[in-house]
Amino acid sequence: MMARTLDPGPELDARVAVEVMGWSIVTVREWDHSGQGCWWEESGRYIAEGSWSPSTHIATAWEVVGRMRESGWCYIIEQDGPPEDRTVCCQLSLQHEGKDEGGDLVTVHADTAPLAICLAALIAKRRACDGA
Repeated sequence: MMARTLDPGPELDARVAVEVMGWSIVTVREWDHSGQGCWWEESGRYIAEGSWSPSTHIATAWEVVGRMRESGWCYIIEQDGPPEDRTVCCQLSLQHEGKDEGGDLVTVHADTAPLAICLAALIAKRRACDGA
């Protein structure tokens, strides 16, 4: 499924956790007897599945921005369009030592900033993996 067609919510959040953040899902039965999954971050932090929602909450979307910036991506987020049809435009460009690498530009329009951030991050990561 193309990233631009994903709706905000748990499915998109899971893809961002795995593909962008590099996390894996584990079931921690020792302290969570429900068997609910948790995200495991490489630093050893566990995050209860469902409590991390970057596609709908701006606070966790900023974690995605931080991870992409660590990989050299620069974000530009702005409102776009007339007031009655306003969307959020999110652009990512690949930077290296403060210089634009050129050619690697991802632009996404979405209804909210968190959704635009997540969709743009997925597209950028997939392009990087495909070598495009």
